[in-house]
Amino acid sequence: MSVVIPAYGGQSGVDRTLAALAAQSYPGHLLEVVVVDDNTAPPLQLPEVRPSNCRLVRAPDNGWGTGHARAYGAHLATGEILCWLDSDLVPTVHHIEAHARWHHAHPEVVTLGIAYTQDPERAVAHPHVQDLVASTNGLCRIGHLGFQAYVGAASAVPRWLYEETGGLDPTLGPGQDLEFGYRLWQAGAVLVPERRAVAHYTDAAPQATLSRTRAPTRRLRTGRLAEVMPQPRSDRTPTAAQRATVPLVRVSVQALGYSVAQVRATVDSLLSEPGADLSVALVAPWSRLDTVADRAAQHSRELGREDLLELQLVQANYLGDSRVVFTESPPRTGFPSPYLLEIPTGVRLRPATVRWLIARSDRAQAGLLELSTAGEGKPARLWRCRSVTRALRVRECGESWAQAVARVHGRYRIRVEQEELEGPDGGGAPTPAAFVGLPELCSLAPPKPRWWAWLRRVRGWLRHCRFTPGRRSTAR
Repeated sequence: MSVVIPAYGGQSGVDRTLAALAAQSYPGHLLEVVVVDDNTAPPLQLPEVRPSNCRLVRAPDNGWGTGHARAYGAHLATGEILCWLDSDLVPTVHHIEAHARWHHAHPEVVTLGIAYTQDPERAVAHPHVQDLVASTNGLCRIGHLGFQAYVGAASAVPRWLYEETGGLDPTLGPGQDLEFGYRLWQAGAVLVPERRAVAHYTDAAPQATLSRTRAPTRRLRTGRLAEVMPQPRSDRTPTAAQRATVPLVRVSVQALGYSVAQVRATVDSLLSEPGADLSVALVAPWSRLDTVADRAAQHSRELGREDLLELQLVQANYLGDSRVVFTESPPRTGFPSPYLLEIPTGVRLRPATVRWLIARSDRAQAGLLELSTAGEGKPARLWRCRSVTRALRVRECGESWAQAVARVHGRYRIRVEQEELEGPDGGGAPTPAAFVGLPELCSLAPPKPRWWAWLRRVRGWLRHCRFTPGRRSTAR
């Protein structure tokens, strides 16, 4: 295990942290400690009491901050498990051992320690995380926003998962913990709160501890994090969704073998959805297209003259739209987006249909939502990318993607006048509320509550009434 400690100043705090790591119950020859000095003046030094395998490195001058120092320390560390510690945190004697025992039991675990202030009874460190853990039975009943429980201080991540998600973003600055936790969550990480992994802050000024341990402010979430984090959806405005780096949904549409009218019917209905927070991937052999006249005949033999013309027209229609990308093979996962939607080409969706599908998927907490009609057409599929990335690692030989995802996170099937909810391993699950059948897939629309019409009638009646104290109401 490698412990990465970013530090800026505070030589006394570094001394106490390293002394506590030297007294750990975890075997010393299996522990590596990397202290990253974030250009402190004068430079930090290693104390005499420290772990046997400990080194001090200076962060590069091309950045600054905790995220920059952690990313550089993770690059230099050699352990299979990366454990983060702040330079003013003093871990208890079983801190590293408590983290390691989970990582030896399951490869996808991300352990969350508990950091307290000088007075453990106050427990002001990460209060939002403690409330979330308590309300979800130790994150056992967490929903699609489980990444909000991740905090960088006193946590441990498998190296392979750290590298697979792209690692910490050293340029993000404040909020990099929450953004990294979001990517870990979409990659299928299992967050485990470990109550034995306890550490204590030694800051003399309580405000310094509180400023680091509270959740990101609303202004930071909506102004910076919303560009790279589509969840929570309340933090992203419809205008910001149009220019966001990471969309909420990635949509896969097959273009080969269909006319330009069929492709436009599907893509235009998706892009015209109010506040559409999505990107569309058109799948076709685009590399074979060429405008050179002497090679047109060769391409026409490979694709067919009609297919070649249709693909050229499709490409000309969406070449200038930044929300449309052209890909050779269908995407298997939408990472880092939380959802991947596969729509049959030629289907025209009504406004707000995608939002309705996401709401149904979040309600069922299923890894796959299949929506089909009474015919034999291909169903629309909404994949939860967290479930797909986990299924990629546990899929058995001969098992389909749908079966693998259903085994890991369950499958939710919606048909005309019928719906079926499959739990993990094919087991039953509580039946959801009654579903209003859809006559056709092309006429999908979010169901309107029945009480809405009644409320409108009451509001209209009140608008035409005048109330006088002590007298009956009279209509105008």
